[in-house]
Amino acid sequence: MSVNCTTAFIAIVAATVLRFLLVHLNKKLERGEPVKGAVSVGEAVPGEAARKGTSLPRIASLSQNISRVLDGSSPTKDASSPPTASPLLPAFSEASQDVTFQESDELSAYNVTVVGALGVNTENKCSWRISELGLVLTMDVRPPFIHRRSFDMRRFRDFLRVVDDFLNIEAAHSGGSTKELPSGWRRTYRWGGFVMSIDLWERVLRARVVGGVHYYVHPQVLGTVCESLLQEIIPVSVIEVIDSIKSLDDILRLLQHFRAIDDVYSDHFGDNLVLQVPVEQQQHHSLVTLLQASQCFNKVLRASPTGYCNLPSGPYFLSKNGIHQAWRLYEDDLDAFIIPTISNSVTAIDDFSPLNSLALNGIYKHVAIPSRSYSTPSKTKPLAGARVSIKDCYHLKGVKTTMMSLAYTQLYGPEDHSADYVQKLISLGAVIVGKTKMTAFASADEPTDMWIDYHCPLNPRGDRYQSPSGSSTGAASSLAGYGWLDYSVGGDTGGSARAPATTNGLFSLRPSFNTTSMKGIQANSPRFDTVGFFSRNISNLYDIVSNTLDLKDSQAFPKKIIYPTDFFPHSDANQQAIVEEFVSVLENFLGVKRTDFNLEDRWAKCPPPAAQGKPLRVYMEKSAFWPMCYEYFHEFDKFRQDYRAKFGANPYAGPVATFRWGIGETVTEEERAQGWAELDVFRDWFETNVMAANSEFLSDAIMIMPYGLGKPKYRDSPNE
Repeated sequence: MSVNCTTAFIAIVAATVLRFLLVHLNKKLERGEPVKGAVSVGEAVPGEAARKGTSLPRIASLSQNISRVLDGSSPTKDASSPPTASPLLPAFSEASQDVTFQESDELSAYNVTVVGALGVNTENKCSWRISELGLVLTMDVRPPFIHRRSFDMRRFRDFLRVVDDFLNIEAAHSGGSTKELPSGWRRTYRWGGFVMSIDLWERVLRARVVGGVHYYVHPQVLGTVCESLLQEIIPVSVIEVIDSIKSLDDILRLLQHFRAIDDVYSDHFGDNLVLQVPVEQQQHHSLVTLLQASQCFNKVLRASPTGYCNLPSGPYFLSKNGIHQAWRLYEDDLDAFIIPTISNSVTAIDDFSPLNSLALNGIYKHVAIPSRSYSTPSKTKPLAGARVSIKDCYHLKGVKTTMMSLAYTQLYGPEDHSADYVQKLISLGAVIVGKTKMTAFASADEPTDMWIDYHCPLNPRGDRYQSPSGSSTGAASSLAGYGWLDYSVGGDTGGSARAPATTNGLFSLRPSFNTTSMKGIQANSPRFDTVGFFSRNISNLYDIVSNTLDLKDSQAFPKKIIYPTDFFPHSDANQQAIVEEFVSVLENFLGVKRTDFNLEDRWAKCPPPAAQGKPLRVYMEKSAFWPMCYEYFHEFDKFRQDYRAKFGANPYAGPVATFRWGIGETVTEEERAQGWAELDVFRDWFETNVMAANSEFLSDAIMIMPYGLGKPKYRDSPNE
């Protein structure tokens, strides 16, 4: 009894103080005076508070109802609340420590964790996420919600209903439903020791299963239908009614075309149609009546002529009366992706969010891919609709760069800018579907004993137990194993793209230096680093390279094949036989025979003066690897400093990174400069005596080089 009286007294005092503060706050807002720490609505201007819907009576009503909840009473219904039932509070389990929203007509199940509800968080901070809108509430978790390590679900439920009523009031004063509040909308309220921040996002996963296939319903509303629907999500086919669409047969042929070209589409999307009828024919178009009378479809609806229009024909989802893109969810059973991603907007792609979705077995991540019907390649967007994965070291706005290091992941938050090359891909129409795994700090780790912080992806070849190599490990395994992926972009310093290509059965290309901007890509060695490309065929490799690199296209093929006897014949007879077959095919294609060439002999006969008589191997002994290790070590100076400053310890690094950092730490700036100078001497000599750049051919010759061993390496083999 005494506890209830004390609580009631505190609630009454708090409400009184709050009302006084709110009156003062509201007067300042109405005068247009900025109020720091009260209601975050941007710069205040006269009358703005009333227009925004943050008037005193409604905020006071919120505070009174919260006081009633804190007092243990039931909240009262505000008279200004909309009469319709609120969509923000599906039923949830009262028995769980985690607030779990159950399946409803509008939502799939959402799991919402109350952080610190059992005293796990020493700061007693609590945050949770509710509704299809992704409502985020943050408050100071103190009694009466937590008492003696027990969470009071009844009062928590009442509190949510109070806030839910308030949001509906905000929506009513904004002239629409809560769905129409802008993404990023925020209100923050403070009184006494109580702080509540309300954020409205459109980021929460909305999943649907259609015909046994899992889909992601993108939250962005691209258009609406004229008809009113129940609170349900249904698959539909949006059809743009153009001159070639005049009959039922035309519609059926178009649906058959979707089935042939698009792995997102299924016949279930063809059960319901949304027709985009020209504005001038909205009331009189006979096709709508004809299709409705055909009884071939469950629903035949008309897209509203207002808002976004002229959506590409294809599969979509209809939620209430809003049209949303359909993204198919594929299981990442090769464990190739570190973070699958989704663009927060499909019309103005800029920032991304992690796709937090698991397969039903709870083991594999989902990767979401959009319909191929949404995009058509053009001269300005040659990669339109192409599904592309990027290596984790490429920064992606809104998503973390992990460098496959727990220490790095723990230290840094999501990126605020995307890498220049990623922005170029997006501008050309590519769809970034996720970030792929790589070796820690893009080193030369081999599975499994060198992969310490994260597990190595599987190689889809053979029995899946062969090593996928690295460092662009996930980039290669994903493209080799997933037919739904079009391109995969990695990186290459000393073989990081070429090695995984050989083990996963792909084509790859390490381009020349300075062929694209490297800004926004975490560097290992700026002097050596390049982007790296993977493809399942030469044609696709040409497409992505020719469209994204700053290179002129060649006018003809090289007319010389150099066969370096320094490296051939191969020690493995089977691999040498493959080399001979490839060289024969190349000779027939180019119409020239190979030229045997020995680099060391040529160096001995025509040495550069700077070599001072040293043999090639002696001269080049430290000219590349040591300067590369110097840069590799110092590129992560800031990371190590930041980590020590925050955690008071050195960050962990794997065996290969530790080895190379150890070398780099001992190399002086003078030794680094000497190494680069020696490499420049070799490059000039090579272009003069072996093969050179050519304006007509780009390169005047092709040199055949071996790469890797002629036998598989298995992931359970010990590494030295």
